[in-house]
Amino acid sequence: MSHYAGQAVVCGPAGGCDVVLASRYATLAGVPLAALGVAYYAAASALAWTPPAAWRPRIAGLLAALTGTGFAVSAFLFYLQAAVLDAWCRFCLASATVTALLFACALGLLRAASKPSSDAAEGTDL
Repeated sequence: MSHYAGQAVVCGPAGGCDVVLASRYATLAGVPLAALGVAYYAAASALAWTPPAAWRPRIAGLLAALTGTGFAVSAFLFYLQAAVLDAWCRFCLASATVTALLFACALGLLRAASKPSSDAAEGTDL
């Protein structure tokens, strides 16, 4: 990771990544937010790749809660880039976009998992 190596991040002609990643907001309790992001994506992937037979409202709820938290954090970080740092990190914006899409999908999965199946609604057993 460039944070630990002290290397500049290649961000393209617009720049801004170094400003964002070198700011005081780039770490939480000494841990780079990028590392926390890796942990977030690993946890979301583990939940999302749960075998379909194991899907229950609880797993869908966990995924929705996790991605909802990620969405809220991304929104706050977006605000920091716009209003405080006046610099944009294209990788941060891409991550925020992916997180928003994951949250929307998780809400759809939660809705689908929470609906009673047509067999259960009719009172029949398979």
